[in-house]
Amino acid sequence: MKKTLFIGVAALAMLASCSNDEVVEQPKSNAISFSTFVDNATRADALTTENIAEKGGFGVYGYVENMNGKLFDNEAVTNAGSGWTYNNTQYWVAGKSYWFQAFAPYAADYTFTAPTGNLPTGEAGTVSFTNNGTTDFCVASATATGLATGNVPVPFTFKHLLSRVKFTFVNSFPNSNMSMVISDVKITNAHNNGTMDLGANTWTVGEANTLAIPYTVAGTNVAQGANIGSDYNFLIPNSCAYTVTFTAKVYTGSTLVKSKDFTVTLPATEFQRGYSYNFTATLSAGNTLDDLEPIEFTVADVEAWGEDNAGTVTIPEV
Repeated sequence: MKKTLFIGVAALAMLASCSNDEVVEQPKSNAISFSTFVDNATRADALTTENIAEKGGFGVYGYVENMNGKLFDNEAVTNAGSGWTYNNTQYWVAGKSYWFQAFAPYAADYTFTAPTGNLPTGEAGTVSFTNNGTTDFCVASATATGLATGNVPVPFTFKHLLSRVKFTFVNSFPNSNMSMVISDVKITNAHNNGTMDLGANTWTVGEANTLAIPYTVAGTNVAQGANIGSDYNFLIPNSCAYTVTFTAKVYTGSTLVKSKDFTVTLPATEFQRGYSYNFTATLSAGNTLDDLEPIEFTVADVEAWGEDNAGTVTIPEV
């Protein structure tokens, strides 16, 4: 009988870990400056307010009055510990309208095409991105009107553009002495690149889907009834049924019972930007040990009792 490994998916919107404790200093000149906050960041492998500087900062595009008035063209903004700075200083002009858009991390492999015409009021333009599975690609936009004095740093709240995916493996073997080790987890057919229309909030993936994304599973010897999870990696949002491969080794005590390589097509999923997805695989005897013969027992015979031995028992007198 064919046994199937069922994999379920849980999709969770990444909740914003907002903090109102950040204090932004008033700039000492009328130069345009920036401040940052990363929305929906919940784990160390994602871009966060705390690690955006160490991950290389961000690149800014900026325009004044209309989309012909370019001030910043992927200007690198970095923070070495004393605030966000950049090289080609620009200054506020009182009464003028500004639109800014930034992408992080700065070293991400992307190309931005700005919109035309009037200044946008939010995310706009298109961005083409080449994925490597490990880059949490984010965008932020902001508008402002220049003041003669008292201009504050442009506040960027970065939002995630990709989907985040992990795997959880559950030990459902019937024997309490059976543990498992999971290794070599990999999505084998992720999309290599895509283009996002920021104004429409839609991704279009490229034709190539040859990107292999490996996962790390920390820990060994998952006990019966327990589970173990992988790290997160990042995918370009689209509607897709990805293929995942992994190896499961099953032990009884310290003895290897079975090592099995799996190739599984995940459930077709409409991946969305800014969402986390946890695919859960339950491993059992039926889908992992199906080609092994279980140890069974039968009663071959029961030894017959021997014949009664004749004898006399003398009961002593009382």
